[in-house]
Amino acid sequence: MESKKAFVKKIFLEVFGAGSFDASIIKQYFHPEYVQHVDGKSLNFDSFVQHIKVLKSSIEKVTIDFEHLIEEDDAVCSVHHIDATKINGRQIEAKVIAYMKFKGNQIILCDELTYLIAGDEEDKDLGSRV
Repeated sequence: MESKKAFVKKIFLEVFGAGSFDASIIKQYFHPEYVQHVDGKSLNFDSFVQHIKVLKSSIEKVTIDFEHLIEEDDAVCSVHHIDATKINGRQIEAKVIAYMKFKGNQIILCDELTYLIAGDEEDKDLGSRV
């Protein structure tokens, strides 16, 4: 089995980096009891799937650059930068700090802070928009 750090990179590429929305990929990598705490909001599995769907409908292209990835037991901590182009052509840049806990081969918990570096005011909820 690959390291959880490598697995996180694969998940991000297939879920966030892919051009289209595919709920089956999300179900493959995220546990049905998944919870995401982000910027003072909490998303359960269904609202997380909706969150990804909303992002995919507004963002044309995204690049994720991992600055730090730390793996310990069944958890991975990540500091990564997001550069995205919205469908309207406007740019978004954000820094994300996330703690991800695994249950088996699926992420069951994400505790995240997303900081908008560049973008429109409406993009401040990038990490939790549903």
